This record gives sequence, C-alpha cells and structure tokens, in this order.
Amino acid sequence: MSWNGGYNSRDFDQENGAKHSREEREEIHPDLVPLKNFLSQMKAHLKAQKMDKEEQGLMISNVLKQTAGKEALLTKSDSYHLNGNVAQFLAQCTEPKVVARFMQAFNLEKVIPSHKTMKIFEALVDAAMNFFRNPAEFESEDDEEASDVDYGAVFIRWLNSLALHVMDKIEIFLNEETLVMQRVLCMICGKRFVKSFADGVDSETLGIASDLEKVRERYFHYLTKEADLESLMRNPQARFVVALSVCLAASMGMRKVFKRFLKLISGENAESILLCEESFIVVDAILRNSSTFDLQRKCSEKILEMADKVSETNPGIITGMIAGLKDKDEFVDLYEKLSGKFTLELLTKKAELASACLRFDMKQNDFLDKLYAQMKLKEPGEENFIFLVRHLGLFQVFKVICNFKANQKVLKALDDLSSQELMNLACSSHVNLLEAIISSERIGEKVKLKMLIKLTDKFQNIAVDKFGSRLMDAVIIQCQVKTLRVVAGELVKHKKTLLGDRIGKFVFLHWGLKYFEDNNKEAWDNVISHSKNRKRQKLLSLLSL
Repeated sequence: MSWNGGYNSRDFDQENGAKHSREEREEIHPDLVPLKNFLSQMKAHLKAQKMDKEEQGLMISNVLKQTAGKEALLTKSDSYHLNGNVAQFLAQCTEPKVVARFMQAFNLEKVIPSHKTMKIFEALVDAAMNFFRNPAEFESEDDEEASDVDYGAVFIRWLNSLALHVMDKIEIFLNEETLVMQRVLCMICGKRFVKSFADGVDSETLGIASDLEKVRERYFHYLTKEADLESLMRNPQARFVVALSVCLAASMGMRKVFKRFLKLISGENAESILLCEESFIVVDAILRNSSTFDLQRKCSEKILEMADKVSETNPGIITGMIAGLKDKDEFVDLYEKLSGKFTLELLTKKAELASACLRFDMKQNDFLDKLYAQMKLKEPGEENFIFLVRHLGLFQVFKVICNFKANQKVLKALDDLSSQELMNLACSSHVNLLEAIISSERIGEKVKLKMLIKLTDKFQNIAVDKFGSRLMDAVIIQCQVKTLRVVAGELVKHKKTLLGDRIGKFVFLHWGLKYFEDNNKEAWDNVISHSKNRKRQKLLSLLSL
C-alpha cells in the first residue's frame, strides 16, 4: 500500500494474484460440477431475458434432477461461485416444494451456517417471506403434493430455527454477519429486507407466527436491556443493525422500545454519543423516526443545548432532526434557534435543510443568503452562484434550490453566464447543473429559452458530446414545443455533422429531425410526444459500449 492511500501497481498485482489463487483453490466436488455449469448458464440467460413459465419449469426440474441425492455435498460446498448461483436460483424460485426441499437439506439441526453458505440461507429466508407475502405466485398446478403439505408451517419451522440460532449467537452476528442479522431482523418483524434504510422501512407488515413474535420480543429485550447499546452504536458493523432496529421499532409502533433508544441521546451520556462520528447512523435513525411518536421536540432539546459542537462534529445529526419534522411551525422554530450556527456542511448535508425549506415553503431567501455567504468564504474569488456550486460540488443542493419559489440567485447567475461558459458546463460532467435548470418546474420557459438561444451556435458541438447529449435529452423531455422548435431548427442545420457521429446520429433520430426537415408536423409531433414519455436507456446503452 502506498503512503498516499492509493494502490501502487505492485500492490495491485499482489492482490490480483491472491484473488486468482483463491479462485484456483476453490474446490468443487465432481458430482456438483454439472450443477455449477448449468446454473452459470441460467444466470447468463436471465441477464438477457426473462423466463416464461414453461422454461422456469424445465430449469427447476433440471436443478432437482442434478441435486437429487447430493444435498449433503451441497451443504458442505466451499465454492462461493456455486453457492452464489444456488442462492440466485432460490431467490427466483416460486415452487414451494423446491424451497422446502432445500430447507430440509439446510436444516439448522444438521447444518450450521458458515460464511460460504450464508448466501443460500439468505435466499431461503427471502423465498419463504415472498411465499407469505404473495402466496398466489407460489401456486403450482403440477404439484400433486401441494394439497397434502402445509408449506407455510414448514417454512415457519425453518425460519424459527434460523432465528433461534441467530439469537443464540447474537454477538457473533451483530459484529461479523451484520447483513444476515439485518435480514433475520426484518424477517422476525414481518418486513421486507432492505440494505439501505435511510428512507425508512417497508410499511407493510406480514402477519407472522407467534413463535417468531417471541423471538422478536427476545431480540428487542436483549438489545435495549441486556446489551451494551452505547458500545454497539459505536461499533463499525453492529451500528447498522441497531439503526435498522430503531426504524423497525418505529414502523411497528413499539413506543416503549423506541423510548429506550431515545434515552441514549437525552440522558447523561448524550454528549459523548452525539459528538461521536461512529454513532451518527443510529442517532440519525432515532431523529428521523421520532415524529412517529410525536417525540421530535424531546429529541431536539439536548441537541440544541450543544448545537455549536454538534454542527461542527456531526452536522448530519441536525439535518436528520430537520428531516424528521412534520410541522411548519416546528421547522421555523428550529431554524431560528440554529441561527448563527449554520456552517457550509450543515447547510448542504444531504440537501436536507434545502429540502425542508422547499417542503414547508419557508425561509428560502434566508437559506440562499446564508449558503451564498458560506460558499464565498470557501471560494473568495468567485461571485457567480452557479460557479460556486460547481467548484464546491453541491449539485444535490442546487437541484433542490432550482425548485424554490425564491431562486433569484440562480436566475441572476444564469443570466451572467456567457455563451462559452454555458458551453463549457454543457460539455463537461457539470452538465447536471444545466439539466437541473431545464428540469425545474419553477424556472420559467422564457428563462430556459433564453439560455438555449445563447447556445444556438454551439449546438453542433453539444449534440455530439458525451455530456452535451444529456442536455439535449433533458430539453426534449422537459421543454415546451415552441422551445423545441427553436432548438430543432438549429440542429437540422448541422445534419451532416450529426449523422457522421455515433452520439449525434442518435440525437438526430431521437429528435425526429428528418420529419422536422421535411416539415411533416404531425410525424414530428408524434416523435416529440413519444420522446417526452421515455427514458434515456437507449442513449446510455450506446455510451457504455
């Protein structure tokens, strides 16, 4: 490892060699090789197209045939490749008898989950939960045993045994197998598993068996009364499980459990927790979900007492508190209490403060003034608002600001940009700033047209540019027809240039310029109407070639 924090070529070669040697050491029992090869082929096929019911039936019968009598070998497989393919097969399988058969093979009384087989256990959990969520999708016309077997009971027994196994080894799963822990946690709460829970968890709760409810009660009792919760909040792995636990407790209306979490950020050790960067994700989850129980005011009290310190060390905590607000008056009150404590990071973190100003339609001018002042402190030689945003990489905030009612700073900055400066933005990775302006519903069509007219003599270059074509696409989707006519009139003048370039040719076809050139109004209107309703998938696939 080089001292600058990057990899040098020698390190890269060593890592690559280690990776290849691991793959070479991956031994697969000869009887499982046909299964591995077949599932690899199916994986490649599924990437290209979906299977119909007949094809899926053939795939399932083939897998069952190849695994018959070999289940014991599969449970001992050390191949990440094979286990991953088996897991993917199970995740897509809608035959309850197949899932039940694999559950029988991966019985917790006989097979202890290992790091290499964990994906198969995860896939079985997902398959079982999907069965309870959408039982109609798991109905099999050919399964003569279906009427005799209660697959729901089979699945519940297996899920319960897995949940108990995890609870018996809770410390290991909290610290080492956090993704599995999160999946099992969602399972015992009857929720859909999500890796990212920043926006909350699934609102739907499945009715689950009482056995799983008992495991859930045992888990939350352990977490809030037995475990060292403060230590877990600071643990690089366990904190994700704790944060998910907060979201699940809120989603399921577990007020008493949630209040135990709340005590952490309002008790004696609140300061050390609030100022600790590692605990941020848990504190953020508490703040975002506090409004579920109308506890947001209690959450904010301790934080506001040390707002200066928190805004410097953990500004995300304050923005998380703002994100959890539901009431306009509470937002204004909090905003005014924070007056004088706004740093650039606090103003821009996840664009939460800007989003709140937009959501409540309050303090927009004041926010822009504070943001502009903080940006100028960072870039003292620059005056243009858009250039300041570009230099500081604040696109997410800019995207929100473009939808403010009060966006005079954006309009003035846009008006001050020359044709060449706009061209430089359009043909660079900063084209997203112009896309945000074009996509804004608050910025008038006249402003957009004025900006595009400045670029008329540059369209032939923009339309063949990797980034510039994105602006062309935003224009055709977002702008009104009268604006599109102006742009199309300029583009068609450069027909030869566009058709001679791979990207330009797509723009020419996408804009229906052949019909525009032939003055075929009806056909051109149809092309434009269709273009407004489709995404940019074709262009993106072209650019990735």
